[in-house]
Amino acid sequence: MSQHLAASYFNSEEGGPTIVAVHDNGYIDFGRVFNGRFTWFAAMQSQLSSPYLPGSPTLNTLLYNQEHNIFLVGDAQGNIWSANGNDIYDWNKANLPSDAFNSVKAIAYGRRSTDGQGIFVASGDILNYSTIYSFDGQNWSHPNQIIAHKDELYGTPQWGRLAVINDIIFADSMFVGVGLGSDGDYTGIYYSVDGVTWNCQCLSGQAQLNALTYADNLFVAVADQSTIWYSPDGKNWTIATGLSGEANFKDVTYGNRTFVAVADEGTIWLSPDGKQWTIANEIPPDGPDITFNKVAFRAGQFVAVADPGKREAVPIYFSSDGKVWSQGKHVYYGGSEWGYPPFYDVIYANNRFYAIQRYAYQPDQTSDAWGPYSSTDGKTWDINNYSAG
Repeated sequence: MSQHLAASYFNSEEGGPTIVAVHDNGYIDFGRVFNGRFTWFAAMQSQLSSPYLPGSPTLNTLLYNQEHNIFLVGDAQGNIWSANGNDIYDWNKANLPSDAFNSVKAIAYGRRSTDGQGIFVASGDILNYSTIYSFDGQNWSHPNQIIAHKDELYGTPQWGRLAVINDIIFADSMFVGVGLGSDGDYTGIYYSVDGVTWNCQCLSGQAQLNALTYADNLFVAVADQSTIWYSPDGKNWTIATGLSGEANFKDVTYGNRTFVAVADEGTIWLSPDGKQWTIANEIPPDGPDITFNKVAFRAGQFVAVADPGKREAVPIYFSSDGKVWSQGKHVYYGGSEWGYPPFYDVIYANNRFYAIQRYAYQPDQTSDAWGPYSSTDGKTWDINNYSAG
């Protein structure tokens, strides 16, 4: 999955590993070891009169590319922002084609097999184009063709049936995106070997595809309406079996020879092969009351994070096998006004898991229980220090 709110890199200027995270209202922060303790800072506090990007857009996705040493952020207003890895205080709006997106949902990078050249691809809600591409992350172009469902009789793209691509990854020497038609009447798979010329594979049903992963020589895409698809090549897809109910899947990952997919209503499913799925047989009592947003596997542990709303439901769960899940420890409740912190992403870097909130945490404005969290084992969690300066 390329939709992430956080990324890790080694910052030579700061002298060590750094985590960068993006949030609502155009807020960006970063965390690193400071005076012996992992501490978060507002990325733009020292450069701008306000620590927010202009327009205070909701930030949807973050990508760090080591080859170019660049951060790219897509927002809900159709913009892409960039910053050099050596200066994460200075963010600038990239040059995009006019009227490309309403909202940027995912950004991926890959080295294409056609000529060996590296290329960035961004996707999202359509205004005129489903994807755009860039060779440097700063200057973007639209593909030469419209990505759309084709007329069955004439084989030509139909303007009224453009593609909305919710997630996109680069794997097995190709870009693969998932989504649906702009009018919602078909489910779509989109693939490209060069990031410029695309093909569309329309699947049966109208369940919106939300995320995908590639592991064990298999693409697996998760959707609404308890629907999962799989493919060995990214082109030819088969619907998975064993699923039931009305789960709207949000994310999927692979680890310990198991695929794990998370959804709303506290739903978690697993599969040894991505083809036949079963529901996790033990979810703690709070499970049905929360929406799982992301799941990750590292260091022998699955970690799933959730938004509990205002319910007294712990928003972090862990499992070694994807089947039996337990609540994370030391995640604090902010009282009836704030509740538990809502998490929308989880990453693993520098031998730690980091749970990332959609909403920006700021001291004196947010419950202390909503501070940034990290964990060495995915089981017991710590609130990180936060510096406003």
